[in-house]
Amino acid sequence: MTTKSQDGIWYSRQAELSAIGCAILQPSTLEEMRSSVKPEDFRGQRTRQAWEALCCMYEAGTAIDSLLLYERLKAAQDGYPPELIAEAFETVGTTAHAVTYAETVVRFARKRAARLVLVDALKALEATIPDACSEVVSRARVDLGEVYADQIQGRGLISASEALHDVLQTVEDALKNRTSVGLKSGLEALDSASLGLLKKTLIVVGARPSMGKSSLAKRVVLENALQGKRVAVFPVEDGRQRFMLRCLSEIASIPFSTMLDGTLGEEDFERTFMAAEELAKSGLWCADAVRTTPSSIRAELHTYARGGPIDLVVVDYLQRLTPDRRYQNSKHREIGEITGEMKEIAKEFDCPVILLSQLNRSLESRQNKRPQLADLRESGSIEEDADKVWLLYRDERYNETTPEKGIAEIIVAKDRDGEVGTVKVGFQGVYTRFHSLSKSGGPDKW
Repeated sequence: MTTKSQDGIWYSRQAELSAIGCAILQPSTLEEMRSSVKPEDFRGQRTRQAWEALCCMYEAGTAIDSLLLYERLKAAQDGYPPELIAEAFETVGTTAHAVTYAETVVRFARKRAARLVLVDALKALEATIPDACSEVVSRARVDLGEVYADQIQGRGLISASEALHDVLQTVEDALKNRTSVGLKSGLEALDSASLGLLKKTLIVVGARPSMGKSSLAKRVVLENALQGKRVAVFPVEDGRQRFMLRCLSEIASIPFSTMLDGTLGEEDFERTFMAAEELAKSGLWCADAVRTTPSSIRAELHTYARGGPIDLVVVDYLQRLTPDRRYQNSKHREIGEITGEMKEIAKEFDCPVILLSQLNRSLESRQNKRPQLADLRESGSIEEDADKVWLLYRDERYNETTPEKGIAEIIVAKDRDGEVGTVKVGFQGVYTRFHSLSKSGGPDKW
């Protein structure tokens, strides 16, 4: 039953009294109840005091009954009403529902906390100019997420027996399919060198500008989206239209520039149209926000997840994201917050997240320009949060006479699930397309 206090705030007096009654009648129920409900979750001052006293008595190993509880409350709280404890007894239907009563108290506490966030946001909006409203909304999203943060952190402690059920199912699936359970990149050498893109994993792809990090991400997106996987892309750098054009260019094998310069022939247009039909039936969803923050990404993903589980998230790229919180003169802290949020998104939505990142300009002054982990901008937090780090290098960008034209190196600089090393793949710049290398060194068929 929902009731309101005189100031109009929601709570359930019946649930609060029932939780107290269960704890008095059967103290053993406190063990499970107090793991979810805290004294501050109780709206009523007297019920909150009673619950706090019960928890203290339980932790101290003191015997619990109605008389001992009342004596303790009377000593600590002058004028504590004895009828409240009697009412708690009368309210309890059965101690078998103790956890349900406690969870009801928690749900109302969350509802009140959410209300407070929204009320504060409304006041802030009233005092904010229109151009700055997005900051208020982003802040409210973060605060609302914190209200319910414990609900997305998992089930807490579970037995080894329960945990092993899911683990053995994963091993069985890998054995049944004779392949890794992770998503594929579409590049044979890279897939062979790793376990694929596993759930709850943050993969950082780092490169200097024009090296092909967006094209590599696009290759992974198409490999999975065209097979019906549900993929969400946030092309912060290119924008939705350019990203989709690049996808069409790759699928139709038509140079990207030709699609925009007005020289597209009739046959090429037909191929483009067929590629568009194929892409339209895929599981790809693409965002196009002017200003993207981790909280706005999370909000979009929650909307997308209503249609089913999300298989892959791609964000292009880290340094173009706007942090939910600003830190004066501390870009490192802002980057750290963003990468931490991306890792949490991977865990929350149970899918791999690919996050692209720029590399420091300093590597351009080295004789060997192959990137290293230290070349990641604000690399400390990125290295810490990433499960995998892939760094791209194409020698033809620096050496016109290189014998490895059309060859790209993917340097696996960090991999919590596998080994580090370097794999070679093909790159066709005219289509901005990565591809596997055949035994002859040429491209495999799409």
